[in-house]
Amino acid sequence: MTPEELRDLYDHDQRINLREPGVRAEATPFTVRQINENEPDSFLIYSKLTPYNLDAVISDEITFFEGISHNFEWKVFSHDYPPDLVERLAARGFQTDEQETILVLDMADLSGVLAQPITHDIRRVTDPAGVKPLLDVQAEVWNEDNSGHVERLMWELENHPDYISLYGAYVDDKLVSSAWMRFTPDSQFASLWGGSTLEAYRGRGVYTALVAARVQEAVGRGRRFLTIDASDMSRPIVQKLGFVPICTSTPCRWQIKR
Repeated sequence: MTPEELRDLYDHDQRINLREPGVRAEATPFTVRQINENEPDSFLIYSKLTPYNLDAVISDEITFFEGISHNFEWKVFSHDYPPDLVERLAARGFQTDEQETILVLDMADLSGVLAQPITHDIRRVTDPAGVKPLLDVQAEVWNEDNSGHVERLMWELENHPDYISLYGAYVDDKLVSSAWMRFTPDSQFASLWGGSTLEAYRGRGVYTALVAARVQEAVGRGRRFLTIDASDMSRPIVQKLGFVPICTSTPCRWQIKR
């Protein structure tokens, strides 16, 4: 499939029709909101704007999320209109994060290293008590507080164990890398998240082994496509593994006025 065809599938499946546990999808004529029912942080993952409604829709979304006291992330994709939407949102007071690349792997007729037996010590974590150590690795790599994320992943694992799979990679019985994968209901896609390795253990194939473990699970569960939001660090690695870049995305965050 061409990158354009993959992008169209991604938009339809992972943006317009995305459904996640604990999140209420709400479509307006111009946007798709993902409203978190467990905490006051939500998302806007799809927009269809025109020169005539642009400013009004932005104002309407701010008013809506302020009205329910939710912070929200407007995820802007490189093929969204207008091309300067990130700059327009920033001018309205949104905080912008670093751009990421969206890549998709078509797992039909999978071959190569991702289909080979995994020789690294990769373990799937099924006990909610094991979530925090996985996120501690992420916190060390990215130097950030992941306490809220720990609670979210624990809730998903306890209440929707078929939706999420969590993995740790070990060297000499030491947890050195972690990652997880989500299985969107009624979807051809699964999605990769995390995938962070302590600096001293990079260059040993640990990241690739974590990708392979999740790819093989996704194939075994009947998924056709795998998607990842990749940083500049991981993008070259997954491209070498066969993932195809389809666009970029930029998170734009609105903090409610308390």
